[in-house]
Amino acid sequence: MKFASQSAHRFKFKLSTEIVATTVLVSSVIAMANGETAAQIPSGQIITKPVLADATAPDTTQPSDQSTPVDTLKKLSAAVQADDPDSIADCLCDDGVDPDAAATARRFFLFQAAVWRLKNAWQTKFNEPMNPPNLNFDDFPGHGTFETLLAQILDFPGGLQATIDEDTAQVRIPLPREAFISPGKQQITALGHWSGAMLVFKRIGGDWKLDTDRTFNFVVQLGRQTGNTKSDLVIEHLIYSELSDTIETAAADIESGTLATRQSAINRLQAAARRTYKDAHIDWDDDMILPVIGG
Repeated sequence: MKFASQSAHRFKFKLSTEIVATTVLVSSVIAMANGETAAQIPSGQIITKPVLADATAPDTTQPSDQSTPVDTLKKLSAAVQADDPDSIADCLCDDGVDPDAAATARRFFLFQAAVWRLKNAWQTKFNEPMNPPNLNFDDFPGHGTFETLLAQILDFPGGLQATIDEDTAQVRIPLPREAFISPGKQQITALGHWSGAMLVFKRIGGDWKLDTDRTFNFVVQLGRQTGNTKSDLVIEHLIYSELSDTIETAAADIESGTLATRQSAINRLQAAARRTYKDAHIDWDDDMILPVIGG
């Protein structure tokens, strides 16, 4: 989710009393979740973040089979769209090496589910795609959330194929680069690495699970307040956690009619972003999700 104010940073939210359109400036070196660095985006590149909605009616069919990696992807996508935390957890695993990265990845998918529910509630109640000013939930600007792209991956003509080596498997993402990056000069080219990237799975007790440590690299930049020494991923987990809870509550209140107007919903979400940043002791935050094995 991106929350915009006047700044020369690319950021996820920004605490401000004056909110304006999102324009961002990216540094040339990005801190990676695994401790490495990578020059993913040209220094000084200006990126405009469009605000799009991708609300679609939730998939009421929830597969339970995890006998193949592709079946697990189908179950994961259905669980996100159904806002089913237990089924989401069933589909995920990690290597046990970095607990903070694993916890952040799990919360990332719960956040995806909360956003999906909110977008559907918004569309149903207000009869329009969710488009609150200067609030952007898209992981891929111009294309939607990770779940939006996962649904497209599962619908790819000809289906998906898994390469299996004993208890490890890889599924290649077949979508073209254009599915992940916006057209024109104002684009985040690093996101194009998702085209041809590998989703990595492990077989545990007969079930295939998506290995988040071997699949996702969480790229995080923070505007820390004085004295904030927590790790990037601990802070990112806090942000995902607080916002997921707020978004779930907002979606429920839109569904029940408690949030009866578009403006009241916007006010709720903007206040939540400010409160979350205050709790995290940061002024701005930016995250980008990149593949460990990129295309």
